[in-house]
Amino acid sequence: MMWLITCLIGRCMAVAPFSSSLNSIKQLIEDIHDAHVSNNEGAIADYIPELTRANPDWFGIAITTVDGRQYLVGDTSIEFTIQSVSKPFIYGMALDEHGPQAVRRKIDVEPSGEAFNSISLRPTTGQPMNPMINAGAIASTGMITAASTEERFRKILDRFSQFAGKQLEIDESVYRSESETGFRNRAIGNLMRNFNILEGDVDPILEAYFMQCAILVNSQNLSVMGATLANGGLNPLTGERVMSSLAVEKVISVMSTCGMYDYSGNWAFEVGIPAKSGVGGGIVGVLPGQLSIAVFSPLLDPNFNSIRGILCFKDLSTRFGLHLFNRPSLTDYVIRRSYTLADFQSFLFRPKKAQELLQREGHRVRIFELQGDLYFGSLERLMYSYLQVFDQVERAIIDLTRIGSIDEATRKVVFRFAKEAFRKGKRIILVDPKGIFTPGERGSLVPMSFVYDACDQALEDAEENLLAQFNIRERDPRNIDLEQMDVLQGMDPAQLGALKELCEIRDYTADQVIINRGDNPDELFFLSKGIVAVNLQATAHETARQVSSFSPGMCFGEIGYLLQQTRSADVVAVSSVRVFLISRPAMVAFAREHPEGYQLILKNALSATSERLIRANRQVAALK
Repeated sequence: MMWLITCLIGRCMAVAPFSSSLNSIKQLIEDIHDAHVSNNEGAIADYIPELTRANPDWFGIAITTVDGRQYLVGDTSIEFTIQSVSKPFIYGMALDEHGPQAVRRKIDVEPSGEAFNSISLRPTTGQPMNPMINAGAIASTGMITAASTEERFRKILDRFSQFAGKQLEIDESVYRSESETGFRNRAIGNLMRNFNILEGDVDPILEAYFMQCAILVNSQNLSVMGATLANGGLNPLTGERVMSSLAVEKVISVMSTCGMYDYSGNWAFEVGIPAKSGVGGGIVGVLPGQLSIAVFSPLLDPNFNSIRGILCFKDLSTRFGLHLFNRPSLTDYVIRRSYTLADFQSFLFRPKKAQELLQREGHRVRIFELQGDLYFGSLERLMYSYLQVFDQVERAIIDLTRIGSIDEATRKVVFRFAKEAFRKGKRIILVDPKGIFTPGERGSLVPMSFVYDACDQALEDAEENLLAQFNIRERDPRNIDLEQMDVLQGMDPAQLGALKELCEIRDYTADQVIINRGDNPDELFFLSKGIVAVNLQATAHETARQVSSFSPGMCFGEIGYLLQQTRSADVVAVSSVRVFLISRPAMVAFAREHPEGYQLILKNALSATSERLIRANRQVAALK
């Protein structure tokens, strides 16, 4: 019974999935697809002969969220060449290889207001106006260090494949067509060579650029590539880091101002999603921290952007409220719950004296459970809430279990905040089960702060620290005798002596099972030394999980023993353990010889159970 109650109120309780249907979102996307599928305006790009083979009816929409969910509608498996949609990714590769300052010396970031293949170079320096036009993309390709065309392209293809989460291929016929007809791009390349924007032989760089544009993707691949940018450079499907967060920041910035060529201003006004288009008919849009949208339709407008693609993005932005500058105001909802140690303790049941002290002094420790993404605005609200109780709180536990992501700037603020609190005699403790902070970062926080993988560990450590301040040390290696047991308080020496003679002393090593689920309830245990854990397994196929634990001075196994119910959970030694064990026949003999002592045991056991139920109700109330 107690195991079940503890399980129900525990911090690790399972949360039922939310009821909103994924199909409802897909239906909205299908409605948008249906609204534009019959739109046959525009023309297929013909300046590269091989592109004219595209079917004007092809039309697919793919959305990938930063946590890996995908919504696919229409022709999302049809492959097409990536063309200019490659430009953000190759620019990011150059940033990662050389750093922003070195790249800026060769490629500017100003919108050109001109077509994608315009010769937009700074008159005095030869710098391309930005990396989203052909000149800038060729310069980016030239910054990928390699000894040959093949090596340079292999590096590009491998990185693009990491972005997509699958091995990509090249369309050889489109590549040859681009190479054979790429006179304007060759002229741009030679002009940049004149200014040393390109170094060495121009032709190998241009060939790698033509190959890069001929890489085959489909809408689904492209949405994963975009979602990797939206996820700060981490592929949401593979978990692999593909690009640094700094490079992602710069890439998305340029996409927002230059990604749609001479339509970029209108795009920012009407759609508000950083994006990049290509003459193959693809458009990828990136909403940082949320999702990526990829639309493919080869019918293009005079600006060489997909007509259906633009219409879809407009509708998606409006219906889902995705405009980058139409974000809702920040709220206090980043703090899911806040309570003190007086309201909620760890799974570890402690003797009455210790429990009373935690109840009385637990206000010195406050827990903040956070949710969502932690950026500066939401962190500011946490800091404000903490400062309201700063004088009363010695230790603040910040639970990051439900945090999705945290940007680099916010991480630095957290470090500084922990340092300042430590200088003022306070401690900020982090709970980080997802590994948001690296081992190196965790180490650098000590001794200002400590990082735990589970909130219960942080709570238990805070309890030990608080108890030690009042000279209650439950981790004392010495054994606790029977007269110190909570359930035996009030017994006279004769009764205690008689009970002790009937008890057997048993020792257990760490991880040794003391009680097996399903055992007969014929023994009662008094914990003299060490910690024991109660592990519950709901079904035979589930992994057992700890739902509570007991410290020295506590009795365990009493509920099943008194109610004569089969053991409902395993009890395992967490450390070296010593117990006083009394069997049912021995207890019967004690009750016969010392009925008042036996009645006292029953009374104390009932009182302890009542106190645990009161504690459970209090903790449930704290979690509302």
